[in-house]
Amino acid sequence: MEIDNFTIVVATGAIVFVLGTLFVFMWQRDRRAPWLGWLALGYLMGALATLFLAPRGNVPNLYSMGVGTAFLLLAFGFLWVSCRVFAGRRVIWLPIIAAPTLWMSSFIITGFSEMVGVRVIVASLPAAGFLLMAARELWLNRDEGLPSYGPAIGFFVSAGFFFAFRIAAVGLLPFPIGGLDLHPAAMATFNFVIFFHAAFISFLMVSLTKERHEAAQRTLAESDVLTGLPNRRAFVSDAERLMRRQKNIHSPLALLTLDLDHFKLVNDRYGHDAGDRVLGEFAKVLTASLRYEDLRFRMGGEEFCCLLPGLTLREAHAVAERICDTFQSTAVEVLGGTVRCTVSIGISSTDICGYVLEDLLSEADAATYEAKATGRNRAVLAIAAPKVPVPQTVGKVTEIRGRRRA
Repeated sequence: MEIDNFTIVVATGAIVFVLGTLFVFMWQRDRRAPWLGWLALGYLMGALATLFLAPRGNVPNLYSMGVGTAFLLLAFGFLWVSCRVFAGRRVIWLPIIAAPTLWMSSFIITGFSEMVGVRVIVASLPAAGFLLMAARELWLNRDEGLPSYGPAIGFFVSAGFFFAFRIAAVGLLPFPIGGLDLHPAAMATFNFVIFFHAAFISFLMVSLTKERHEAAQRTLAESDVLTGLPNRRAFVSDAERLMRRQKNIHSPLALLTLDLDHFKLVNDRYGHDAGDRVLGEFAKVLTASLRYEDLRFRMGGEEFCCLLPGLTLREAHAVAERICDTFQSTAVEVLGGTVRCTVSIGISSTDICGYVLEDLLSEADAATYEAKATGRNRAVLAIAAPKVPVPQTVGKVTEIRGRRRA
């Protein structure tokens, strides 16, 4: 049994309408995802386009091909907007309005509605542009690291290339793929390609939304609310991963353990709000003093930790000295006065500990203890040496080389 073109177009439109309606419900339930609203608008515009395209041949071309294709271009424009909003960028209305407007304006040209090849080119150019721009928006945001970015980009590129292919096939293939006379097989193929991409793009955009929400939950679980830094839980996973990477590329890794001096006195004298301010300012000092690739963590209380990939023990010592100097000169305004605090830092490196996280951390802890015991407000190196008993310290105790401060 042969299925006519009208049935094919209506069936495609019905499926696209269902997808658009589902996106409306999803957007209403999750207002944190405004891109779902734009995606719904795109799919509903596509469904509306089929209402005009389906009766082609029974109504004037101005209404079927003209208005129908205009709605189709709006649909592609809103797909681009949904990707743009997903990537955190603002909506640009000019291309969305210009594409269908220029398309409809073309019907003013005498005989344009009968120029099948020209119509295919004029309609396919903005369609391909919107789809490839959608892929570009996701590509620019791929550093977010969501697993579905790659497939989503691939499907948008594939859809864009399909419409670009229509331009190249104008004189070779029948309409609606090319510009020759309409053929049922070409119509079926065209609608299958549209449906195939629409279905997978909808699935992948939902996957991206889910993955982003899950990533946000993980970040919340592994972040310190007060300072915004990753917490001890994040340290365990990130440190092991970084340690493996540095070992594989034969590059050193330095570790700093940092402990604010006399922090309990700040809490006792000025209150816990003042202590929170001090912790917040110290987190800012860490961020300003370290490189982009360096990792910093709040381990709990007044204790912090930093991982410095690619730095030797001596190079990390220079970084620690800079942190000490900067924090010592930082004035924290609190209720009842101004507070200036200092920090004691212990430094270890894979240069002396090897690529074993427990050893790296224990050596740095031992050096931090020595920094506290020998005057505070200093950065101390842990250098391999015979074991010496140190209270509450695990692992080897190291030769200490630091400098006193006034």
